[in-house]
Amino acid sequence: MNSKSQSSSNRLETYRSKLLELHAALTQSLGRRAVDNIFERALAEITPAYARLNGAEFRDGSLILDSIGSQLAAESEEDVRAAFSGLYAAVLVLLSRMVGKEVALRLARNADAHLVLAGDLIGKA
Repeated sequence: MNSKSQSSSNRLETYRSKLLELHAALTQSLGRRAVDNIFERALAEITPAYARLNGAEFRDGSLILDSIGSQLAAESEEDVRAAFSGLYAAVLVLLSRMVGKEVALRLARNADAHLVLAGDLIGKA
């Protein structure tokens, strides 16, 4: 594996691991089935806006990027960040509909997963 592809792979893993940290923290409060459903729904909702996520799956508590990893790795840093931030925001919007804005933000902060615009995005939900 060359240096550039290894760097791209590490970048994807960083974004993926942040989402999984959020999943783990939410699971402690809401249960795995509920959180799995939120993540699956968020992925389905965000894919039309971020086609580069088409083919990603959320299964058994993990974000599976097997079929799109190389495609994502070839994207610019800004595009990858936008796609993962969009997915993260979609999770928070769905969560806020379930438990309310304040609780959703508190749960996200507890996961140490921060999105600069999360509060604004949830406020518009």
